[in-house]
Amino acid sequence: MREQNDRAAAQERLEKHRARTSWVAQGGRAEAFEQAWPEMWHEMLKSRTLEVEHAFRQAMRESRVSSI
Repeated sequence: MREQNDRAAAQERLEKHRARTSWVAQGGRAEAFEQAWPEMWHEMLKSRTLEVEHAFRQAMRESRVSSI
């Protein structure tokens, strides 16, 4: 469990750095980014989760194992 938490924290740090770099490059202020980040991260996780779920369901349909 700890290893999973460590990987999740590392992933968030990486994504936050990338997003902050892009934000500032587009003219945004670092302070505004810090305020927006928690919601942005939540939306990124939500989007990735839905993408993985969609891919899983598509693979199941294509394999004809399930009619999900």
